[in-house]
Amino acid sequence: MSTCRFNCKRFAVILLIILMVSSSLVGCSKPKVEETVYITIGTAGVGGSFYPIGIRLSEIWNKAIPNVKAVAIATAGSPQNIDMMRTKDAEVAVLGALDGLEAINGTGSYTEKMPWVVALTGPMYQSGAQILAQNNSGINEIMDIKGKKIAIGETGGAGTADVARTLDGLGMTLKDFTPVYADAGQAIDMLRDGLIDGAFLGLTVGSSAIAEAMLSGRVKLVPISDASFATIVKINPTQQPYTIKANTYSNQNYDVLTMADPPQVIACRQDLITDNMAYTMTKAIYENLDEFKSSVAVLSAMSLEDAANGLLIPYHPGTLKYFKEKGITVKG
Repeated sequence: MSTCRFNCKRFAVILLIILMVSSSLVGCSKPKVEETVYITIGTAGVGGSFYPIGIRLSEIWNKAIPNVKAVAIATAGSPQNIDMMRTKDAEVAVLGALDGLEAINGTGSYTEKMPWVVALTGPMYQSGAQILAQNNSGINEIMDIKGKKIAIGETGGAGTADVARTLDGLGMTLKDFTPVYADAGQAIDMLRDGLIDGAFLGLTVGSSAIAEAMLSGRVKLVPISDASFATIVKINPTQQPYTIKANTYSNQNYDVLTMADPPQVIACRQDLITDNMAYTMTKAIYENLDEFKSSVAVLSAMSLEDAANGLLIPYHPGTLKYFKEKGITVKG
């Protein structure tokens, strides 16, 4: 009996020690580490504005959000970005809002409805359509491209989608001229060498590539007449008039009347970005807005207040939460 009492006491002491050690270990356990969120950002070609915007965006998110690893990649622009979100190869994209609207509705070049396209920012910037032509091409207005050799952008790129919308509005098709598929850089080289008559250039106003081409004095910017714009807007009511001011480029001492798509935006696939993450991503952008705007000159006028005007596409619920906190009431 004495042996039993001794063993029982010994067992109780050992059990007490185990419990004390276990309690100590629980108190010293490491804090839970948040799971890393990987974000791929679709942009466009390295020579345009979308690419540097995406690069700066990834830098801001990587610095401001501890558990995010973001990377921006070069693409063919909005259509490919949307397709990459469709296949879940990208979570975020720099987009034209009009492309986003067409993707949501399954119209234009998009045959499938994609209701998950939502915005993480308000409007970023807007840029007018730029059409360049040889001085001796006989192209003095957009309708004059009939029968000419015209570059329209890369196959499947954002530029070709924009041209298709413009042609629809004008009642024209690719059969009305000879289309040449080339990116903006190639198109400018071909213009310089006299290989084509004109080109639709999906570059922002003030582009260094167009500025260099205009230095030669052999090419000009082609306007869209009031009559042509009136025809286009009947089919594409989202288009807005836009003026490229005189002396934006060398050898351009005249205003050029053209048109502009709705603004560009940072968008995402809603089901891949949680409400909390969208809130944090939006907050990081607007609380580092000066740094973001330094990525490219066209962002200079971007502001939080502009988000109140809304977009063609809806905002992510997490983005709306941030706007509400900042006193921004979205119209519509």
